[in-house]
Amino acid sequence: MTALQAIREALLPIGVPVELAPYDGGEDSTYIVYRVTESYGENWGDDEPDAEISECVVYLCCPLGENPSELSRKMKKLIRSKDYFTYPRMVYDQDPEGKMTVWAYNFQYEGVPDERD
Repeated sequence: MTALQAIREALLPIGVPVELAPYDGGEDSTYIVYRVTESYGENWGDDEPDAEISECVVYLCCPLGENPSELSRKMKKLIRSKDYFTYPRMVYDQDPEGKMTVWAYNFQYEGVPDERD
């Protein structure tokens, strides 16, 4: 399973759209956007990595004035429940136009290189 597949599978139970970036669900809706920012090998032996680490970012996007705290707790719980994700670090932000609340979650996915294909 790839990092992108793992993120989508983990977060679908939340019940809002979970889409690969770039995605714009509109300023009046709540949705999740995800992407992988970097991927690299780790635990090298015999010139081959035993693991692949993917740096993941998930954005919870909500209309201004909406309180996404409950969704945030669910997301963190779902991410933490998977052994192949690290504990997510959350950063609060607003979109550049100031129309939405955006909570970003940064974490790592550890997979086996052969599973990428």
